Amino acid sequence: MKRFFLLLLCLLLMSVSVFAEGTEAPLPAYSTEYFEQKPGIYRVSVQQNGTFIDASPYYGAAEKSFIHRYESDTHYSYVYSDILVVKDDAGDYPVLRTWVIYHGTQPIHAGSVTFVLDGASYTFSNVGAENRRVETDSDYKESLLIRYGSSNTEFIAAIRRIGAEIAAHMNEKGYVYPTYTLILHGKEDLTVTLDGRCIADAYLMMGGFVESGGPAYLDKAVSTKLTVKQGVK
Repeated sequence: MKRFFLLLLCLLLMSVSVFAEGTEAPLPAYSTEYFEQKPGIYRVSVQQNGTFIDASPYYGAAEKSFIHRYESDTHYSYVYSDILVVKDDAGDYPVLRTWVIYHGTQPIHAGSVTFVLDGASYTFSNVGAENRRVETDSDYKESLLIRYGSSNTEFIAAIRRIGAEIAAHMNEKGYVYPTYTLILHGKEDLTVTLDGRCIADAYLMMGGFVESGGPAYLDKAVSTKLTVKQGVK
């Protein structure tokens, strides 16, 4: 099944690439209509530096939070995914992203993160930035950013596969979301338990990205480096 989802996504990307090479026609401006028609799931926010789309009406920060040894008394640490629609003279285009937001009593200066999902580890490098490390009145905040491009399709396929399994059962009475491991690599490795709702949130965003034609624009995004290892426990 895993190979099927990966193959399906790769075939979609290949068909988009072949079409573009064959016609050399510029891509049209990306439309957010798909998300605007589902206000119970997605929020579309138009701001000065672009349009942001997320699934906050469906999952809030508390549901996507994780606990760690430097827990903040005032803010959640959490994971969420979104889409930034970038304004461009050649036509607006979407950038699919995942944020790991760390709040803690100590800074960790995280530079990479690893998701461990069903026997494989997915490590994203260079996710931290000095201008996204902030000392507040009550804690330290680090915003770690993953940008998805054409080199990250293996992780997208894994989220789509696992998210589909969660979605198939999440409305069942008494359903307990599965948990996964997330590691923040900084001054030390901070290993935390990730609630399945974080995966479901990413699944909603990645599903909307695919359904709205987002894969056609993956080559326009600057991908975050991804290293995949199989056979991880």
